[in-house]
Order: sequence, then structure tokens, then C-alpha cells
Amino acid sequence: MALKKQFRTKLLILGMLATIISPLISYFVVEQNSIIVRELEHNKDNLNRLIESKWQNSKKLEQRVNTALLILEHDKDRAAIAKLNRRRTKSKNSQEQIKNYLEPILTFSAEEKITTENLIELRDQKKREIAEEIDDTYFQVTELTEQITRLNMQNAKFEILALFLYIMGLCLIVF
Repeated sequence: MALKKQFRTKLLILGMLATIISPLISYFVVEQNSIIVRELEHNKDNLNRLIESKWQNSKKLEQRVNTALLILEHDKDRAAIAKLNRRRTKSKNSQEQIKNYLEPILTFSAEEKITTENLIELRDQKKREIAEEIDDTYFQVTELTEQITRLNMQNAKFEILALFLYIMGLCLIVF
């Protein structure tokens, strides 16, 4: 009889411990992981916005270069007409306008003359750079997504463990 009472007491203590450990696991492990997940998701959102911004910059680059190419072609036509009329036109002014127009996106040296070929080459080079930056940023987003998934899976396991300990503790207390 005393052995049975000791056994019941040990089961009761074990049940109480399991019931107490359950919320501790839920709070300390799951809650801490949830905080980390929220921070990672915030970083992921920032990186996605950065990718979108870089993509918009790529589109802006394309539009500006296309406009500059049109200006250059217009200059060539104007120069050809001026030759026919035996007059000189100042294409230096349009060169400066193009440099100023493209300055936020592409950089030119002061004495560099802008031609269709070097403009296309600079555009392609800048687009490759932007694409590499987007790829690198997307790789970071992918890594963050994997970390978030791992932490969420870990949280699910700990929640199941905490629920199991809680139910087991209650069963041991009632038994």
C-alpha cells in the first residue's frame, strides 16, 4: 500500500513537472524563435523591396538610354542636313545634355564623346551589374526563406512537444 502511494506521488510530481515544463517550452523556445522569424521576415521584405528598386532602376536605365540614343540619332540627322546646307551645328551641346540626363545612372569622363556604340556598351554593362546585384540579393532572400522555414518547423516540433507534455502531465496528475 505504501509502495502504491509512493508510486502515485511520483506520478503526480512527474505530471506536475511535465505540466510546468510545457508552457516554459512554449514561451522560451517557441516565442524566441517567433521573434527571430519576424525579424527574418522583415529583412526578407526589405530585400524584396531592394530587388524591386533595382529592377525599376534597370527599367529607368533602359528608358533613359533609349531617349539618349534617339537624341544621338537626331544629332546625326541634323549634322547630315547641315553638311548638305554647308552649315555647322553644335553637337557638343547635345552631348552635354545627354551626359547630364544620364549622369544619375551612367558615369562619363568630361572629355568622353558619347556615341551610339559606347552608350549601348555602357547600358549593357550597367544592366549586367544590376542583374548580378539582383541575383545576389535574391540569393539572400532565398537563404532567409530557408531559415524561416527551418525555424517554423522547429517551432511546430516544440509546440507538439509542449502539448504532449501538457497532456501527459494532466493524465499523470489525474491517474
